[in-house]
Amino acid sequence: MDGEPRPSGTTYDMGADEYVCTDVDGDDYAVDGGMCGPVDCDDNDNTVYPSATELCDGKDNDCDPATDDGTDETWFGDACDGADTDLCLEGNYICSDSAQACNDYSGNDLEVCDGVDNNCDNRRDEGCDEDDDELPDDWEYEFFDNLDEDSDGNPDRDAYTNLQEYERECDPTFTAITINVPGGYSTIQGAINNAFCGDLILVAPGTYT
Repeated sequence: MDGEPRPSGTTYDMGADEYVCTDVDGDDYAVDGGMCGPVDCDDNDNTVYPSATELCDGKDNDCDPATDDGTDETWFGDACDGADTDLCLEGNYICSDSAQACNDYSGNDLEVCDGVDNNCDNRRDEGCDEDDDELPDDWEYEFFDNLDEDSDGNPDRDAYTNLQEYERECDPTFTAITINVPGGYSTIQGAINNAFCGDLILVAPGTYT
């Protein structure tokens, strides 16, 4: 019987005396203790009783002052980014003043030219050109994962140098091809829809829909 809640009004025969369990809020936990089980620390609130889900509501839901407010919320303890300019998850969600809050107080992580994504935006070294080759370092890291390429290189062996690929906002690792109309596609729009950056579309004389 120990540790189990007792319905309101349950009466125990104690010999000469009767033991009545009082449960005003109907949460099946009484304020009496003893034979009535664990004590309901707030019998006027049915969200508060021993072992209750600890919500982020400023209440001691589980009647255990040692339990942090909001501990049982699904988001409690998850990684989070605070009110700064970076995107780094340097804090955890907590409950503060009955509301979800992020305890990331680390400040702004600024991007520096060191080959690391300091501000956690999935790009490395924005605004840098440490190898002085006219190619932005973040662009080189994105496509080559290093700074070994130079501006006049042509690793995909198409008609465009790395610098030209960057200026055209193309993928320097993708080899451009020639698409013929009507040889490859019967319509000009079909060729356009299937062309990638840098591809050349050659249209033979004729009438196309």
